[in-house]
Amino acid sequence: MKKIILLHSVLVFAFATVMGLVSNILLLLVSYIISLPHLFDFLKGYYMNLDEQKLWLLYAVVSQICCTVGCGVLCTHIGASAARFFLSRNRSAEHVNLSVMSASVGLGTAVHGLLCSFTARLSMAYLFFAAPVPYIARFLGNGTRALFADIAFRFPYRVVLLAVLIYCGFLFSGACIGYMNGWKKQFRIILESEAEKKKGTPPEKTWSPEDAVQIPFAYRNKQK
Repeated sequence: MKKIILLHSVLVFAFATVMGLVSNILLLLVSYIISLPHLFDFLKGYYMNLDEQKLWLLYAVVSQICCTVGCGVLCTHIGASAARFFLSRNRSAEHVNLSVMSASVGLGTAVHGLLCSFTARLSMAYLFFAAPVPYIARFLGNGTRALFADIAFRFPYRVVLLAVLIYCGFLFSGACIGYMNGWKKQFRIILESEAEKKKGTPPEKTWSPEDAVQIPFAYRNKQK
C-alpha cells in the first residue's frame, strides 16, 4: 500500500510541475493577444497605463486553470492505476479509497508546494515551473511591473506563501477530481470486461484450423 501511494505521489508531483511549465506557453499566447492591437502604441505610454491588477488577475486565472485542468486530466491515469490495483485485491471495491487518494495527491501536491516556497525564497524569478504563483502573489501584494525582480516582487514573503497555498489548493482539487474520474472509468471497463467473459465464448472462436477447412456435413455423402 505504501509503495503505491509513494509511486502515485511522485507522479502527481511530476504532473504538477509539467503543467506549471506548460502554462507559461499559454501565458505567452495570452500576452501576445493582449499586446497585438497596441503593438505600435508603446511610445504613447500604453503599457505604463495598463491596469496592473487586472493584468495579474488575468494571468493568474488563465495559468491556474491550465494547471488545474491539465493536472486533473493527467491524474485520471493515476486513478485508473489505483482502481486496477484495488480491484485485483477486492472485486467489490466500487468506490474510491479516499484515504489513499488524499495521501497520494496530497503528498505529491505538498512536495510541489514546498519546492515552490523554497524557490520563491531564493527568487520569484525562478518559479518558471509554477507559473500561476508569481501572478497570484503580484495580485495579492499589489505588485508593480518593473525590470528588476526586487522591485517587481516587493511584498512580504507571507504573500508568496499565501499564493503558493492557493495554487496548491486548486491543484489538489483538480487532481482529486481527475483521480476519481479515472477510477470510475476503469471500474466500468473492468465490469464490462467481466460481463463479456461471462457470456461465454462464441462457437466460431472455438474452432480449430482443421474445423475451419472441413467439408460441410451435407456434402460428405455426395463425395462418397
